[in-house]
Amino acid sequence: FVVLLAAAPAGLWLISKKQGPLVALLSIQLFLFGQIWPFAISVTDHVAFPIILWQLFFVMGGFLGIARLNKMSWTIPRQPYIFAIVAWCIWFVLLLLPWILTFTIRWVPTGTLAPNKWPLNIGRVVFLTAELGFLYYLFQTLVGWQRLTTPLWWVRLVGRHSLFAFCTHVVLMYWYND
Repeated sequence: FVVLLAAAPAGLWLISKKQGPLVALLSIQLFLFGQIWPFAISVTDHVAFPIILWQLFFVMGGFLGIARLNKMSWTIPRQPYIFAIVAWCIWFVLLLLPWILTFTIRWVPTGTLAPNKWPLNIGRVVFLTAELGFLYYLFQTLVGWQRLTTPLWWVRLVGRHSLFAFCTHVVLMYWYND
């Protein structure tokens, strides 16, 4: 994440100069190059999250953040629960699709179609995008309910301290496994 955060100002600068499509194209090209050589720009082989692959989600998140700041209608819908339901249905179908294909037509998705976590492939990107879309709109729904009902203090608590918890977890797990 340090490398991605260090590169973020250059990407944001390009986007501010109306070069967003170039940033997206470069990100997609890096991801596709990473399908062949996933550790091409990693410090060591077999890292948990090869940067050349996972940068795609970092860039997509950046574009989502920019769209939200620009108040694009699909980022802050009036009825986010509808978007959450649709995203959940897509996610659920993608979760079941490999089994459905395997047991109905005896075809096992392979290569880039079967969701693979390590190294990240196209099937997993589609699956995770649907999953993250569901979570995004679910939290949009919760925020809407928060305004109508009592404050969801626990959502703010988790959000405020999640990066600290993650960083602490990484250090403790590294220390524990060493």
